[in-house]
Amino acid sequence: MKAPRTILNSEFFSRKTHLVAKDLLGKFLVRKTGKGEIISMITEVEIYDGFLDKASHAHKGITPRTKIMYGEPGNWYVYFTYGMHWMLNVVTRERGYPAAILIRGTENVKGPGRLTKYFHINGALNGLPADKKSGLWIEDRGIRIKSKDIEKTPRIGIAYAQDWIEKPLRFSLLKSAETSILGNNMKSSKTKKPRHRDAPGRVERAKQGKVWEEYKAKVMGKGPFSPDKLERAITNFKQGGPKIENTRAFKPSGKKPISRPK
Repeated sequence: MKAPRTILNSEFFSRKTHLVAKDLLGKFLVRKTGKGEIISMITEVEIYDGFLDKASHAHKGITPRTKIMYGEPGNWYVYFTYGMHWMLNVVTRERGYPAAILIRGTENVKGPGRLTKYFHINGALNGLPADKKSGLWIEDRGIRIKSKDIEKTPRIGIAYAQDWIEKPLRFSLLKSAETSILGNNMKSSKTKKPRHRDAPGRVERAKQGKVWEEYKAKVMGKGPFSPDKLERAITNFKQGGPKIENTRAFKPSGKKPISRPK
């Protein structure tokens, strides 16, 4: 039986930021794409709360960038940092109070920069609500995390925040609890995911997997292989593979691999 999928609404996010952060652990981040949905359980968040938080963008008041943090709870606050990464935050508390939670990691993606790449997130989502209309939302699937299973540590990369540096505002799901939850019929393999051509490590996993090795042995025999022949074999493997009887083009040449200019 599939777990119920309830999309979190603005009422969930309009509470105290600490409570929202705790309750976000064990929820599922969902991204709609042209090929389905990317789904992963949230395991790590950071709190940025109020006017006094010196690590918060809103510490110095309202700006064109930070006005989102003063707005509607449940909206996405997405910004670009270090000239290379998008950061995904969700706004909390009541309108007019600057607060947001940075989503740092999920069960299979660690680090906020990697997370946004994996979920195909960019600045186009900034200011949009976390719902199906925006294509990015958070679901409650009935998992409840106990306080003893949450580790609270200082936030990362805020050396400028003075007396706020050591405050334990980074909440992480303990690995033991994460393993237990995912083992209880909640593994990512049970969720619907698209087969993106650019999914991290997909081709590399295929080349290293048992199926690829069996295919390569049948189609290409033993090496050495030229780079062109190997690339053609990989391409055909990804597309389902050619019939075994039509494999002349993939027989080893008996020559050393040729390095060709690109």
